[in-house]
Amino acid sequence: MRGIWAIDPDLDWIVMKCLEKDRARRYETANGLAADIQRHLSNEPVVACPPSNLYRFQKMVRRNKLAFGAAGAVLFALLLGLAASSGRSSKNESPCGAPSPRNSTPKPKPPKASKSPAFSRTC
Repeated sequence: MRGIWAIDPDLDWIVMKCLEKDRARRYETANGLAADIQRHLSNEPVVACPPSNLYRFQKMVRRNKLAFGAAGAVLFALLLGLAASSGRSSKNESPCGAPSPRNSTPKPKPPKASKSPAFSRTC
């Protein structure tokens, strides 16, 4: 249910486009505004629409340059550290995941089980 002061959302966006601070986002001419109002009266889609998520993100980045720059530097350092650590670990392993023979010490072989009949069970 609409209140007394409720207006159509399309008209609201037309007015907001007229009042936009950024000149590139306003109507270029009065004829553009008149055409958009005529589209609204004809129940056609209007040119004025809410700002896209990309536009809002760009505006936020411009307002908070320092914070986004710092976050970008931290992210770059983390990725650089991850790449360096994964490069080191891959040098110590053979392609199948086992340690490479040149970097590992030989492991002692486990003692062989005795074949005495006392320890073997047969059913």
